[in-house]
Amino acid sequence: ISGKGTVLDVYGTLEITDSSNNHSGKITSTEITNNTNPNSNAVWVNPGANVTITGGTFTAKTWSVVVAGSGDAASLIVNGENVVIENGISGNGSAGGCTTTIDIKAGKISSNDVAIYHPQVGTLNVSGGTITGATGIEMRSGTLNVTGGTITATASEVSVTPNGNGSTTQGAAVAIAQHTTKNPITVNISGGALSGKAAINEADPQNNGDTTKTIAVSVTGGNLVGKVEKASQATISITGGTFTDKENAKKYIPEGKTINSNGTVVDKTITIIVPSDTPPAETPKTED
Repeated sequence: ISGKGTVLDVYGTLEITDSSNNHSGKITSTEITNNTNPNSNAVWVNPGANVTITGGTFTAKTWSVVVAGSGDAASLIVNGENVVIENGISGNGSAGGCTTTIDIKAGKISSNDVAIYHPQVGTLNVSGGTITGATGIEMRSGTLNVTGGTITATASEVSVTPNGNGSTTQGAAVAIAQHTTKNPITVNISGGALSGKAAINEADPQNNGDTTKTIAVSVTGGNLVGKVEKASQATISITGGTFTDKENAKKYIPEGKTINSNGTVVDKTITIIVPSDTPPAETPKTED
């Protein structure tokens, strides 16, 4: 299926699957339309819609899949080993936008920019699949839960640029950059593999100041390759997981935890030597 602008504009419940023998099914937007609000999307999930993708390849000139609009909540589930979303997934951070739930359970999501851009109020759950982009996931609002999957940033350096209408960060597996809407952000990482120049990069590109106190990052597991850094008043708590950036990870580990030589966060142990209450044996006397 191919067309210009938005190819599938979904307002109800829809499952998209690929029944072809060689998994060659594709939905492609070939051209950007609408000069006022340029769009080129394979699938647009509107308020009140619920879309499940279990197969197919999705390509577009802008975002391949968009979950956005004003009104009732919208949901997207990606759950198929043969799903390929080549130009990423995006929400919309405009005030008054619908609440979204996005579940990534399997499939491949990629982009030359940000693979998943989340500027809206809502929840993004990643339990499987492969997410690859210059930045893997950028959270500007809402909640991210990572329990599995592989998230990879391909940019060679971490860079952050202020942007009131789009992504800000390159080079981070998970980027956190509060939007101009100043909504709270919660990130929970308990599993999965995150890699990039930065595994986690929190920044304040909009100079939001005190509102960044509503950003909370918790890492209880997972394998994180790359820097772990923050630049605002956000809080980061690390109580589990394995890190290559041991020095920075140490800053966010509470009392009772430590990081071992392998970069794994473990419980701190104390060795106590208790003296024996058995008197020492007497040395036998000998006569000359």
